[in-house]
Amino acid sequence: MKFLILIFLFLPFLPSHAFSQEGVKLTPVIIDDEYETKTIDFKDSTEKVKKTAGASDIILEQEWLGRRATTLQDIVEYSPSVFIQPRNGAEASRLSIRGSGLSSIYQGRGIFLSNNGIPITQADGEFEFQTLDPWLIQYALVRPGANSLEYGASNFGGAIDLITPTGESQQSLKAKYEAGSFQTHHALVSKGLRHGRWDMFGAMSYFSQEGFRNQNNQNSLRVNTNIGYQNHKNLQHRLYFNHTSSNAQIPGTLSLQQIEVNSRQGKGINVSKNYGRDLNISQIAYKNKAKFEKSEWENTLYYNYKDLDNPVFTYIYRESEDLGARTKFERYFESGQLTGGANFYYTLNTENRFENSGGNPGNFILERDTKALTGEFYTQYEHRLNGNLFVLANLQLSWSERTVDESLPVIQTKSQYYQGVNPRLGLRWEPNRDTQIFTNLSRSFEPPTLGEVSRGNSPGFRQLKAQKATIFETGFRTQWRTLNFQASYYHGWLEGELINYRFPDSTTSTVNSQKSSRDGLELGVKGNLTRGLIQAKDTINFIAAYTWSHFRLGKDPNFRNNDIPGLPEHFLRFEVIYQASDQFSIGPNFQMASNYSIDIANSTVTNVPSYYIWGARTKFTSKNKEWVVYLDANNITDRNYIATADVVPDTQNTDGNYYYPGEGFSMYLGVQWEL
Repeated sequence: MKFLILIFLFLPFLPSHAFSQEGVKLTPVIIDDEYETKTIDFKDSTEKVKKTAGASDIILEQEWLGRRATTLQDIVEYSPSVFIQPRNGAEASRLSIRGSGLSSIYQGRGIFLSNNGIPITQADGEFEFQTLDPWLIQYALVRPGANSLEYGASNFGGAIDLITPTGESQQSLKAKYEAGSFQTHHALVSKGLRHGRWDMFGAMSYFSQEGFRNQNNQNSLRVNTNIGYQNHKNLQHRLYFNHTSSNAQIPGTLSLQQIEVNSRQGKGINVSKNYGRDLNISQIAYKNKAKFEKSEWENTLYYNYKDLDNPVFTYIYRESEDLGARTKFERYFESGQLTGGANFYYTLNTENRFENSGGNPGNFILERDTKALTGEFYTQYEHRLNGNLFVLANLQLSWSERTVDESLPVIQTKSQYYQGVNPRLGLRWEPNRDTQIFTNLSRSFEPPTLGEVSRGNSPGFRQLKAQKATIFETGFRTQWRTLNFQASYYHGWLEGELINYRFPDSTTSTVNSQKSSRDGLELGVKGNLTRGLIQAKDTINFIAAYTWSHFRLGKDPNFRNNDIPGLPEHFLRFEVIYQASDQFSIGPNFQMASNYSIDIANSTVTNVPSYYIWGARTKFTSKNKEWVVYLDANNITDRNYIATADVVPDTQNTDGNYYYPGEGFSMYLGVQWEL
């Protein structure tokens, strides 16, 4: 709590991580022809962030251009509502916004994750991290909770949308290569072009590593293309094709004692049975957008195919297909704006499970199909009451179906239907052009995933309720000179919160808690602290994010008012960069997390210990901007720490295999060439 008090004392001096500022320079792309004159410079997205009656964040490519960027963590870690930590090294992570998906194992859940507004999240709410290529992201939008209405998201966590280049926004040839610790290699080549009404973009990237730990090898190959066509000055069409092939070993969890002795070892059973997660994911999508003087239409159709080889406690082979359609409409009035849309998603998983025989399929266990169907209708109207005071009201209708159809060893089918109504009211006041004060009250609705309703290696269906919540949020964002600041506080009253437990033998179980609550404070900082420190044009750039989280049960019959485990109460990240000129920069970064419980019994002996780690990076850019060279060092004191841990019911204060060690000292050298 002392740390929290210090944060409030320095509150007036902090800038915001909410929108672009003088410290981040954007280069617009100007396109002039007989059809349209367009400036692509993030202006629309920045304005939407500023007009949100709640926390919202835009993160630009320049922020991670000069450092290692191989995971989603490298992109969004300075967004104050986001908690993301590596699990099993490389691309697998634990991702949570305001406590969403805390207990997910290999996949993410509780967040609507998308590329260019095209869903990565499946119809049941799960998503794969390996789909993402951070080197292809131009900017990211983070919309916590009900502030994600633009994407139709109904869950507590909200949405993250990752925007990638087109032939309009990148017409150069770009090549990038990075090498570093643990035999890490990362390479990318991309090219965009535009001719008349057409534009095209293509990219290929490759990533490989031996990894910090034993049983930690990984390699990924990604291909991304899109083609755009404009047959009218107001109508655009775009076709996307993306493919990812990823092979990753799984080193697993260790005990506190094992990590103290040797944090680089793999879990014994993971090594002997060659645990891994091998994925092939392909997506094809079509989008069109029509812009008129006072309205916009956007429509999306997509299809995903995924096959998974997953030797873990058992050997899982799964084929998945996703179909989806999205439509969105916006209408502008003199004193307001109307938004509406509908989303339909369908997922089919065909799954076979076998005993794991040294990383190969052994004796047959079961065969099942699981299906998820989700539909969402939403509308919002924002109205200017008077002066600079705006009120918004929106309503969302959501319904879902989860079906488990097992054919072997027994024949049985079970379906469960879920439906929710999510209203929202909000206020936004702009006392001046650089300040917004906001508050809102909303409902959220989140059905269980297919993995949660199916019973893993056993036949049957878990009867689970949908998680529902009422959330109050208030805060503000402001800009002062070159400093920007955003602060938000939220409180959530939850019914039937979905909590997933993982046991030492790798089995899992999901339950609904009766009542629970979530409180959080999010502070974001970004800007230039000073100019002319040593020479006329130098600057000190500062970026930071602090999150206070307190999640509790409500009179649970077994665990009373205990804290819900899985997240540190205090989590802080900051970076200070001395920008000597347009060509050279250098500076340190810092991450700190308080200790936290891993079981709902709140056993203190098995708490994840608090930690802090330091890093540093430097970047050199050639005068003609064609070359960028950077050196990124992490955990420079080689501290032994725990990045994250599995959530279990009760450790009984006994050490066990629950913890994922963080990487030790590492260094990465990267070079980018653009012409």
